Amino acid sequence: MRIKTIVLLIILISALIRGLIAGVLQFGNDEVYYWTYAMFPALSHFDHPPMLGWIIQLFTLNLTFDSELFLRLGPIILGMGSTWLIYLITKTLKNHRAGLFAVLLFSSSIYCFIIAGTFILPDAPQTFFWLLSVYFLIHVVTKQHEIDHQKKHLIYAGIAIGLAILSKYTSVFLWGGFGLYSIFCERKWLKTKTLYLSIFISIILSLPILIWNFQNDFVSFAFHGGRVSTSQTMLRFDYFFKEIIGQVLYNNPVVFVLILISLIAVIRRRINIQTEYQHLLLFLSIPLILTFIGVSFFKPTLPHWTGPAYMTLLIFPAVYLMQKSSLKKFQWPIIVSLALLFSVLIIGLGQINYGIFPLDHSIEKNKTGKTDFSLNMYGWDQVKEEFEVLISNDKTDAKDAIIVQRWFPAAHLDYYVAKPLGIKLLAIGKLDQIHKYAWINKKRGGVKLGMSGYYITMSNDFNHPGRSYNGIFNKIELVKEIPIIRNEKIVKYAFVYRLEKLIKNPI
Repeated sequence: MRIKTIVLLIILISALIRGLIAGVLQFGNDEVYYWTYAMFPALSHFDHPPMLGWIIQLFTLNLTFDSELFLRLGPIILGMGSTWLIYLITKTLKNHRAGLFAVLLFSSSIYCFIIAGTFILPDAPQTFFWLLSVYFLIHVVTKQHEIDHQKKHLIYAGIAIGLAILSKYTSVFLWGGFGLYSIFCERKWLKTKTLYLSIFISIILSLPILIWNFQNDFVSFAFHGGRVSTSQTMLRFDYFFKEIIGQVLYNNPVVFVLILISLIAVIRRRINIQTEYQHLLLFLSIPLILTFIGVSFFKPTLPHWTGPAYMTLLIFPAVYLMQKSSLKKFQWPIIVSLALLFSVLIIGLGQINYGIFPLDHSIEKNKTGKTDFSLNMYGWDQVKEEFEVLISNDKTDAKDAIIVQRWFPAAHLDYYVAKPLGIKLLAIGKLDQIHKYAWINKKRGGVKLGMSGYYITMSNDFNHPGRSYNGIFNKIELVKEIPIIRNEKIVKYAFVYRLEKLIKNPI
C-alpha cells in the first residue's frame, strides 16, 4: 500500500475511535463550559478568544444538533486535519516515510489525540491552525523556491497565525518564534515589507478579541496576565514538578523520551533535516516550553499549555526513527507508545463509566467522590431525572431558576439539567468565580431582588450555599439529597437547597 493510503486509513480509524469516545462520555468541566460559547456567541469571551464557539456553531448547525457527539464533531474533524498537516509538514521536510512516523507519533500523543482531537477545548482549532502556520512557514524559509514563492507563503502564514490567535492567545508565540528565526538566522525578512504586511493581517484577524476586550475593560487580558505574572520570589518546586510530570504524561511518556533523544541528535547534528528547517522548528517550540516551565516555578500552570510546542517537535523523532528503521519494521517505541495510548483510553473509559478502580474512600456524605476525578464526567443525567421529580411538585417560584456560585458546576447543570427542563440558570458570585456567566446572567434577565431558586452542589466538590449566600437570601434549606449510582454503588451525591427571596444585592 502506498504510504499516503496508510496515512489516510490511520486518520479515518483514529477519527472513528474518537467519535466512539465522544459519543459515550459526558462532558468534563471545561468542555461543557465552552458549550456556552456557542449558546451565547460573542466577539470574544472572558477565558478565551471566539474561535471554539464558532467551530461548535458550524459543526452543530448552530446547536441544531447538540448531543455530546455533535458538539465534539468539530474537534474530531479538526483533529483529522491536524493529523494530515503533520504528515504534509514532515513529508515536505524529509519524505513520505518520515511523514508516516510523524502521524503515528502524533496519534500516540494524549494531547494530540484526546485533548486537541476529541474534546471541546480551544486546543482543537489552535492545533489545526498552528500546524497550518508551520506548514506555510517552512515554505517561507526553504531555499528551494524563489523569493516570490516565499513571500506568498508568508502572507498565508499571517492568515493562519491570525486564525490560531483567534483560537488561543498562546498562538502569538508563532510570530515570536519566526521573529527569533529572522533575527538569528535570516535577517533579510526583517527588511521585507511582506513580513509586516503579514503581521498586520494577523492583527486585523484578531480584531474581534481587541474590540471585545476594549468594550469590557480588557478583562480577559487581565485574567490571563494574572495567571502567568507573579511578584513572589519564593520558588515553588511542587508547581514545577507537577508541570514537568504533566508534560510527560500529556504527550505520552514514550513520545516525550523520543523527543528528548531526537533533540540530543539535533544538537549532535545527527538529524538529517536542512538547517533552516531545524532552526525554525526549534524557535517555534522551545520558547513556549521554556516560558511556562519558568512560570511554573512561581505559579500553578497547566501542562496542555505547551502542547502545540511538543506537537511541533514531533517532527524530529519522526525523522530520527525513519533514519533508524525501514517502513516494514516499525521500531518498538512506536508500538509501545500506541499501546500505552489505547491502554489509557480503555482504562479511562472504564473508570468513568464503571468505576473499575475504587479511587474514593470518603466517609462523610458531603465529601463522597471527592478524590475520584472521573466523576466530573458521570451522573449528570441522574441529577436531571431526580430534580425533575422534585420540581414537578413545587408550587413556588423557586422552580423557575437554578442558582450556582461558580462556572463549574454551573455549565454542567446548565447543559444537563436546566436546558432540558426549560429552567434558567444564573451564577451569583464574583467575576473570577463565574467567568462568562457574568454576561450570560444579563442575557437571562439578571439577578433581581425577591427572586428564589434552587441551588445544587455535588459532594465531590461540595460548596454549602451558606458560605456565599448567608444574609443574601431570606432562607436557605436543604430539600433533597440525590444519590448518583455507578455500577450499583453510590459514588457521589447532589445536594439540592432551596434559596428563598433574595434580600440583598450580591457583591
